[in-house]
Amino acid sequence: MFRFAILVAPLFALAVTGCAPGKLDIEKSVKAEMNTSLGTEITAIDLAKQSDGGYAGTATAANGNTYDVTTTAPSSGRFEWKAVPAQSTVESMVREHLKKALAVDVSALDLKKQPDGGYTGTATTVRADTYEVAVGAPTKEQGIVLNATPGQSTVERLVREGIEAQMKTKIKSFALTRRAPGTYTGTATLEKGPALSISTTMEGQNLTWKIEPRPAR
Repeated sequence: MFRFAILVAPLFALAVTGCAPGKLDIEKSVKAEMNTSLGTEITAIDLAKQSDGGYAGTATAANGNTYDVTTTAPSSGRFEWKAVPAQSTVESMVREHLKKALAVDVSALDLKKQPDGGYTGTATTVRADTYEVAVGAPTKEQGIVLNATPGQSTVERLVREGIEAQMKTKIKSFALTRRAPGTYTGTATLEKGPALSISTTMEGQNLTWKIEPRPAR
């Protein structure tokens, strides 16, 4: 199983318009800049003026992706604008990259936006595997980094199957405690063989685990 990261750059730019631009001028300028930056047509944009004189709203691309757009207040016909993928687009990214990286289809996705602008949550595949998903807050330097690590039920399944194949016996009882994403500790009691101590970790993109006999009490 894998952990993966993708880099999707948000859009940051400086735009120039005429003197004292209004809503339509701002929207027209941002739309033209986004068309060039994204390489796809922006079919709709709707911005509203904010109390600080800037604008905020959404833009929709021809491919269906949506973006949250903010601008600074215009000054001498210049303003800065930023466009980052909206939650629906982030969710599409998660589904797309899980399928690309792991060849799995996501049947359920639950992401919650965090105060810093990132997202955390879980993804469940049609095979009932679960993943912990973390989408970093967008930055100009790093873009958007997306990580997915196997969730506890998936870790437990993989470790159980691995131990039973390695020890050539069934597990009678089994318990893991989550310490961090992909990192668990716990115990297993075999039907035939010693009681085991278990630890798991992520090594790069791979989930690995170690087993050793539990000390006698």
